[in-house]
Amino acid sequence: IAEHLGRREDAGKALRIAVQRLEALHRENPDNDAITRSLAEAQYALSIFIFIAEDQNEEAIAPAERSAKLYQSLSEGGSGTLDDDLGRIRSALQAAKPLVWNDHGADAVARMSKLAGQIGTLAKRYPANRIVLYDQARTLSALSSAMSWHYEIDSPDYLGAIPPSDQAIRQFEALHKRYPDWRAIDRSLIAAYFTRALIHYDLENLKQAATDLFSAEAIAIPLTEKDPDDRGMARRLQTIYSQLAPVLAELGRFPEAKKMAHRLVNDREASSAKEPDNAGYFRDKTSALMILADVVANSGDKAEGCRLYKQARDDWRVIERRWGIDELLRKNDVEPIEEALRSC
Repeated sequence: IAEHLGRREDAGKALRIAVQRLEALHRENPDNDAITRSLAEAQYALSIFIFIAEDQNEEAIAPAERSAKLYQSLSEGGSGTLDDDLGRIRSALQAAKPLVWNDHGADAVARMSKLAGQIGTLAKRYPANRIVLYDQARTLSALSSAMSWHYEIDSPDYLGAIPPSDQAIRQFEALHKRYPDWRAIDRSLIAAYFTRALIHYDLENLKQAATDLFSAEAIAIPLTEKDPDDRGMARRLQTIYSQLAPVLAELGRFPEAKKMAHRLVNDREASSAKEPDNAGYFRDKTSALMILADVVANSGDKAEGCRLYKQARDDWRVIERRWGIDELLRKNDVEPIEEALRSC
């Protein structure tokens, strides 16, 4: 609750306190399965919080690995259940995700491939269990994403990211039809479509990329209309537009691309205006300006494109002055603007 209210520090502190207390209880009662499960759940939740909310990759690995070992201990002790098996796989998957961002992509792919095999075995054993099928699809989608980030685009291995992505989407779609009110499926399906769209975009399959992004948009829009206060879903929709606008521009569909890019800028400017001290929102707004500038310039309106590039450059100077810019941001965001301005 604290995180949804914007009090991330409070949420992180509460999670860490819960883990510490449960670790103490576990030391005193190592054979108590209920305490072991509660500790495993808390460590898993802490890992996700560190990875997502705090954006710390290396630090997120240990609690997830601890969670997986706790679930494994239940199975090895003879009291493990299907839920414990699923918990172990989820935690092990969570432990593997940060490896992609820590230059250990090969290890991430190897771990996820092994987990995909394990959850596949469970899916064959429990073909009607929706949680098993859901977790299998999530594992396959994560594997696909890891492969696409780790392998070079011109590598034959890169193409291997498509089959697990296809299977994940088929399963998510089937579950979505059977359980239309299952909100977790909505979010997972949006993410899976987006992951596959990025792969198709890298492979220059622009029409397929656009189709996946429009499919993700079709799920996200009704959810944002139903709950305008769901900031997480609103940001997902913005992320979809940040990729869809360039894709449409490359397809020559400039009016649609401009409309989408303008909407992205307006939405992110509104978010930044509400929290002017939020560095992330300000960077998002500036990145949206760059997307709009690219779309406008590519459509042939060089003067307006140059004006927008200059505005984005000025915003990055504000970011550098107020919050600083690391080398990755400079390379991926600032240098392309400088390069574009040289032709203005």
